[in-house]
Amino acid sequence: MFLRTQLRRYANEWISSRPADAVFHVHEIYKYLEANFADECKAAGSVPSGEAHYTNDARQAIRDCRGSGLIKKVGCSRDGCWQRTKKAA
Repeated sequence: MFLRTQLRRYANEWISSRPADAVFHVHEIYKYLEANFADECKAAGSVPSGEAHYTNDARQAIRDCRGSGLIKKVGCSRDGCWQRTKKAA
């Protein structure tokens, strides 16, 4: 359980570190976690649907930040685009 919550925390920190008005895609968070925490991502396993748990953690981090007003959904050519707002965390 610790790895799962830790990966979610890393994803939250990545989102919070984006400059105001920066647009990003959920896949950027996946790549960040894969690149910087590969062992943790592997050790976290998968959710019952078979999806890697770290991808689920990344989406949960988006929900956390969206609920606090730190990010907002924006339209782009692909689904899953978000924009960092000016609101401080």
